[in-house]
Amino acid sequence: MAGALTQFGRRFRAGVLAFRSYEAAGTGRRWRGASEIPHQGAAMTAARGPIGRRARALVANNSLAASGVEAWVSNIVGAGIKPQSQHPDPAVRGAIIAAWDRWTDQADADGLADFYGLTAMVVRRMVVDGDVFAAPTLDGAEGNPLRDRLFDAEQVDPLRFQVLNNHTGRVVAGVEFDDRGRRVAYHVYKERPEFNFWGSLATVRIPADHMLQVFKPEAPGQVRGLSWLAPILLSLSDFDQIADAQSMRQKIAALLTGFIINESGDASPFAGDPSADGSAIDSGLEPGTLKVLSAGQDVKCSATPRRSARKASTSFG
Repeated sequence: MAGALTQFGRRFRAGVLAFRSYEAAGTGRRWRGASEIPHQGAAMTAARGPIGRRARALVANNSLAASGVEAWVSNIVGAGIKPQSQHPDPAVRGAIIAAWDRWTDQADADGLADFYGLTAMVVRRMVVDGDVFAAPTLDGAEGNPLRDRLFDAEQVDPLRFQVLNNHTGRVVAGVEFDDRGRRVAYHVYKERPEFNFWGSLATVRIPADHMLQVFKPEAPGQVRGLSWLAPILLSLSDFDQIADAQSMRQKIAALLTGFIINESGDASPFAGDPSADGSAIDSGLEPGTLKVLSAGQDVKCSATPRRSARKASTSFG
């Protein structure tokens, strides 16, 4: 027994030394206060809500974020991914292509876009919100009944967590799993947020084979998608505040042209201040203007803050 304990102690000390050999696993001063993620999947599920809300607000108000999202959409789908039939019979191939073209114009169940517009919308919501959902529906016109309806990420109940069927199933953030961990259904609010005038939280259960969840999987067992803007949200928010503060600083400085200093040492604002002969000095200066001052007066111009020569940039990879 003593020999086994001694051997265990040696292995433990060796493990500690190996642990310390990685700087990223150190516990020194430089790592003090650094954030950690114990469980990737759990952290994603917990953080997706506030990250998604902040990403939507930033894309709506920040030109860098908006242009970055549009660049992602353009690079992924461009003007649309158009399939082509490879049927060996030219007549059949032409009929298939013609039928596809007729369907694409009516593909959107909401009537907002064609099929290619839908794909761009799917990519945009996936990038900003983290995930998006699509379900086929048969509410189209006769002869072309199949359409696709998109669901906002928040319409799949993100607050629904429960155990089902005597612990043989579970619902995580609106996604239902069976006892083998397979997606079997999605719990969706009956009303879209913009139509939910009475604040109803009633949901419907849509089988997984009738719903498509589009997101970028980043961890084993990931349940919901995470906004692609998550790594740069805080930096972009800080950049916004810095730009606003700098712009306000420039505006405030531009309001004050300078000061007239008398021999007595008194100083008065240059703009709108009466001169020695009682006339008011112009509130603004024009190019090439010369001002005559009274004896013993001097002009001190206010220093306008300079913008940094370095341009802040944000990378969207």
